[in-house]
Amino acid sequence: MSTSTTMKISLPTKMRDDIKALVNKSRYSTTSGFIQDLVNKELRLEKEKAKLNKMVNIGVASGVSEQSPADFFKTLLS
Repeated sequence: MSTSTTMKISLPTKMRDDIKALVNKSRYSTTSGFIQDLVNKELRLEKEKAKLNKMVNIGVASGVSEQSPADFFKTLLS
């Protein structure tokens, strides 16, 4: 089980009000739960971006194929 701590942040009043409104009409019971979910989503997104970037770099490093795009896609679909 993880431990919890607090963090004080400053927000513009409108943003604070918008967050409260989102919490009130969503599945979140607290603002903290909402913020925690946002952070977790951002962390997952960063991991996925890194994974995609790595795959793109591998593809770029593999060079140019002599196979036509049409033939390449035929092999993928077969």
